[in-house]
Amino acid sequence: MEDGSTGVLQEIIEGFKPVKFDPKCLDGEFKKIEEKLKDKNPDHWKQREDSIKRLVGLIISHIVGPESFSPFLKKTRTIMIAQIEDLRSSIVRTISGAIVVMCEELQELFFETFEIFLPSLYKQL
Repeated sequence: MEDGSTGVLQEIIEGFKPVKFDPKCLDGEFKKIEEKLKDKNPDHWKQREDSIKRLVGLIISHIVGPESFSPFLKKTRTIMIAQIEDLRSSIVRTISGAIVVMCEELQELFFETFEIFLPSLYKQL
């Protein structure tokens, strides 16, 4: 039998969609995503959620690979942790699903840095 929270997480993961994007513009796209995730204005939560979805879309489209994602993750880890600790449940659900997808798609690269997210994820239990 499936746990209710597992079903919700699976639904979120299935909701991520690949995106079409020119890989030559990846640095600019990372910058836009970073800027939106940094925005602490509570009224801009939807833009943060959409940025997380956009990032996952780039990953599942295989536009973002380990070599390009690693520097971005190192640069934005505190911003990503802030999304996990956000008080808006929609943001927390979306970033949690994103972390699952990152683990699946980026494997060893993401596993090496995954531990930085664990304390914040445990707080959400």
